[in-house]
Amino acid sequence: MHFVRPCIHLLIHIAPEVLRAGPGIIGSQWVMERAIGDLGGEISLPSNPFANLSQRAVLRCQVNALKAILPELDEPKNLPRGALDLHGGYILLRARESSPSHMTGSAVVALRSFYGGQGQPLTDSGTSYRVIRWARLRIPTGQIARSAWKEKLKSASDVRMARNVKLKVSNVDLAPSMPKH
Repeated sequence: MHFVRPCIHLLIHIAPEVLRAGPGIIGSQWVMERAIGDLGGEISLPSNPFANLSQRAVLRCQVNALKAILPELDEPKNLPRGALDLHGGYILLRARESSPSHMTGSAVVALRSFYGGQGQPLTDSGTSYRVIRWARLRIPTGQIARSAWKEKLKSASDVRMARNVKLKVSNVDLAPSMPKH
């Protein structure tokens, strides 16, 4: 066996491993390599590296276990300047209006519908709602939703648009009125 090159010997194991763990393309060794590199960088006693490495690995496991049990021990993530954490993974990102502006008719309808659905109907006339608009919202998946308020101020070539949703209700076109590319 020692005369066979490792890459040739590996061919014997490919088929059983695909059945056990799936195709090789969906697996990655980078996570393990990164962990080994991080732990290796933390070694402070070069005279006994393996004992020190095992100590660092145990310490990291203990810290991760504590953070899993008590999430409030985890250090808060650094937010961008001026951002507002709404909790639950939602973060408002700048730009932001400096003073509140009046809501339009369709926005008032949406606001009243939202609060009504939450069991907190708005009781006033709804003609003078004022809000401070924000340009962007980071959602829990890490994606950033951009508001039409700020995007409409940009030229057609500068608009950041990955996807648009077009909605028709009762033959009324509710597509965003964004510039066409």
